[in-house]
Amino acid sequence: MAKHNDIGRLGEEIAERFLRNKGYFILDKNYKKAFGEIDIIARKKLVNEIISKFKRIYHIIIGEKKLINKLFMARDVIFECSPTYFFEVKSTGVPDLGYRPEEHINKDKIKRQRNIISHYIKKRKIKKWSFGVVIVYLDNDDYNARCRLLSDIFI
Repeated sequence: MAKHNDIGRLGEEIAERFLRNKGYFILDKNYKKAFGEIDIIARKKLVNEIISKFKRIYHIIIGEKKLINKLFMARDVIFECSPTYFFEVKSTGVPDLGYRPEEHINKDKIKRQRNIISHYIKKRKIKKWSFGVVIVYLDNDDYNARCRLLSDIFI
């Protein structure tokens, strides 16, 4: 396999961990159709924060069984309201000397992203969504990686 494929796959794994650490829940990876691919599809994990607050408040007021039912209802409503994020991952093994991987997202790539996102949101009946890019800089010398998140990009 070509070296750039290895860098891309490693970059996507690092980006996934990065997004999880930033509070995203990964819904899908490498979603492919004939007209394009989405690297990572995710939602923000606001649900857990709100449920833990909800649990503290309502545990005092109502019984345990009713609490559990209300928590599940609240989780579903909050999760449904949270936007779906579509992420393109750009990875590079090149040292950061003015090289900007995000500049390699050209008009054709944007058109393919629009088509695949449009297909996904129609299929899943998604109302709120956003596009973003995760840039992964791989440093082969000391086996470290740096990530940068560009979110809410208009395409």
